[in-house]
Amino acid sequence: MSQLRTALERYIGIRQGLGYKYEGPAKRLSEFVAFMEARSAETVTTDLAMEWVTSMGRQPSWSIRLVDVRCFAQHLAHFDPLTEVLPSDVVPSARRSSFGGSTRCPCLARCD
Repeated sequence: MSQLRTALERYIGIRQGLGYKYEGPAKRLSEFVAFMEARSAETVTTDLAMEWVTSMGRQPSWSIRLVDVRCFAQHLAHFDPLTEVLPSDVVPSARRSSFGGSTRCPCLARCD
């Protein structure tokens, strides 16, 4: 087992110990660690993290993957000073567009 995989298991344990279900992020981070292991990388770098973040899906899923990797990297940076934490704005956020310029749902407009 790689040091990165061990660190991931510790990180997930901490998050779950704080009461988070953390199933989705745990799965995505496990995929990220597998990606890192396939490249024999032991330290998270911005280049590798961005390669993984943008390797699958479309832009809306990138921001979710970015948040997962960024939080994990912040945790790792406490133990490995070579860890690079990605900036939060390297991919656009997955904000939903508003309904016709209004922040209200169209179905609620009919109830007025």
